[in-house]
Amino acid sequence: MAVKERKSRIRKKQEILESAKQLIEQKGYEEITMEDIAATVSLSRPALYLYYKNKAEIYLALLTRGLQQLNEGYDRALSGLQEASPVDRLKAAAIAFFQFYGDSHAYFDLLVTKRSELVRESGVDIVEDFELAGKGAVQPIAMAYESGIASGDFRRRDPEKMAFVLRAIAIGIAVGFREGNLKFPEDVALLTDLVLNGIIDS
Repeated sequence: MAVKERKSRIRKKQEILESAKQLIEQKGYEEITMEDIAATVSLSRPALYLYYKNKAEIYLALLTRGLQQLNEGYDRALSGLQEASPVDRLKAAAIAFFQFYGDSHAYFDLLVTKRSELVRESGVDIVEDFELAGKGAVQPIAMAYESGIASGDFRRRDPEKMAFVLRAIAIGIAVGFREGNLKFPEDVALLTDLVLNGIIDS
């Protein structure tokens, strides 16, 4: 494939993902069809299949892009905190997560409700990209937890497993923000203190 053609294909795939994101914000995953997506990017349905084999692949690729953006948010939040305490680094990461989820919940909810289905129905390359992005999204949390163990601040637990536990808790809290039961950012300090009390080695 020529360079020009490859760049054009990448641009079109990004256009498809952006349109898919807008559609899920408007209609919800179950109501969207491949015809809907094709129409928004001026493609026929058969032409859309040249880029993605089904709706699941489109939304798994969209989730991958979302996880990559979350990773970038972590980088920005933690970039000036190299010398900060592990507790402060975890708090900064939590705020970055809540901000991202608040902006992207319409399709990010698929992580909770449709993850296994999307993975099962997608091709190997797209699944591998998703899993790689997912690991990247927990790595900053695992590293902060590991440094907290080394400094004596956190209880000795497997850092990677704790990162997944903390992410699961954060998703639940983020849903509370979205539904209005919790207030962002007013309740962040209370919630992070409650969570940290469970991991700080006192």
